Amino acid sequence: MKKYLLCLIVLLLQLSSVQAQTEQRYSRKALQQDLAELQRQLYEVHANPFTEFNRQQYDKLFAEMNRQLQDSMVLIDFYKLVKPAVAWLSDEHAEISLPASYYTQQVFLPFSLHKEKQIYRIDEIIGSTALPLKKGDTILSINGVALQTILPRLSSYTTGFPEQRNEKSMQLFGYLYVLAEKSLSSSYQIGLSNGRQVTVPAITANSWTDYLKKIYGASSGAENRISYTRYGETGYINARSFSTASDEDVRKLDRQIDSIFVQIQNDGVKQLVIDVSKNSGGNSAVGTTLIKYFYKKPYLSYQVNWKRSAEYLNTYTGYGASDARYTALKPGQILHYDSDKISPPQDLPNRFKGKVYVLVGNGTFSSAMMFATTVKDNHIAELIGSTPKNGHPSHFGELYSFKLPNTKLAVRFGVKEWIRPAGQKGVNLLIPDHLLDPGDLAEVLSFAAGASKK
Repeated sequence: MKKYLLCLIVLLLQLSSVQAQTEQRYSRKALQQDLAELQRQLYEVHANPFTEFNRQQYDKLFAEMNRQLQDSMVLIDFYKLVKPAVAWLSDEHAEISLPASYYTQQVFLPFSLHKEKQIYRIDEIIGSTALPLKKGDTILSINGVALQTILPRLSSYTTGFPEQRNEKSMQLFGYLYVLAEKSLSSSYQIGLSNGRQVTVPAITANSWTDYLKKIYGASSGAENRISYTRYGETGYINARSFSTASDEDVRKLDRQIDSIFVQIQNDGVKQLVIDVSKNSGGNSAVGTTLIKYFYKKPYLSYQVNWKRSAEYLNTYTGYGASDARYTALKPGQILHYDSDKISPPQDLPNRFKGKVYVLVGNGTFSSAMMFATTVKDNHIAELIGSTPKNGHPSHFGELYSFKLPNTKLAVRFGVKEWIRPAGQKGVNLLIPDHLLDPGDLAEVLSFAAGASKK
């Protein structure tokens, strides 16, 4: 860990100011106030900020950031300086958001990477396809700097568990590269393995956002969150999102799920696939609702460690919620809840009684991950698909957000540590019972139909 901290401090020393005369500039005192508030909230509100770094290491990191602050800094420089503060939380929900004004600036590289032994190839081209690059090209350098020199910096500009950050460094390479480098540009010189040097125009962060929505999935509206299609004797539920906006929205979605299972019963399908492979989460209650429509036995829920803080208590009560045990704790204390035994209603007339398969993939995240993990750990149904790389069964959640007082940078992280029903043992990954390509619906349906006849 000391090696990681040393590398990060060296990175901070390399950052230099980006000149932008039209941007607002901030005094060193104002930035010191923001940095101190970021440090205080991470220490006092996050569920467990010292998962990777101990307090002494974090103190050293913040001291180095403070030393790098300068008078008249522009926002993007401050953002680049403090963004790594949330990298070492092992919190895949944590984020310091890119300033809104930079989403439309064409400064981001338009490709992702994947590694083959010691070779780095272009995995996907993002945005325009009219580039002097193609998928599979081997990248050696950017602006004359060897790729091997660049890559170690990128993981500190993303979040999650260590191996997850390394994976995201490849998936989000063109986006993270700009954050980790000291200057912004509208084009970049790319060195290829065949000796060519090509100029590649930059794209916007919005282009990256659109790309990520496409590969990981995103609900395009309340009516599209959960849908049902019949394929012969197989029913297919596409659960794109568990997101809800209010208690009434939860009830509305519950009624929609009920009507779907009425239709499933009328169709007389023999097996059912529930697809959460591109579901980034939302409200975990939606997953609980789904389970009751195909499983009637008692099962165990997640365990939770919940950190008491004045900040989150204000947020929590602001929702109209209350928890006497949480309120009674002193700030900094942890409230632990063991797994509850959930007993679905026994008299549900349209409960599905056939074989159920839950489809997972790289887009399975947050409450969708909790749904699939609950199914897996309680042997409720069989999991098919691929092991998600961007989400983990045990993780930090229950998101809390705030803005820094002067720069107004938005920060978020988890105040609860969710522990899977099976407990913290073994590898913290969701491994399907049967490996399939979740993007190949024909293969998925064929497997479900064939497996159910065995």
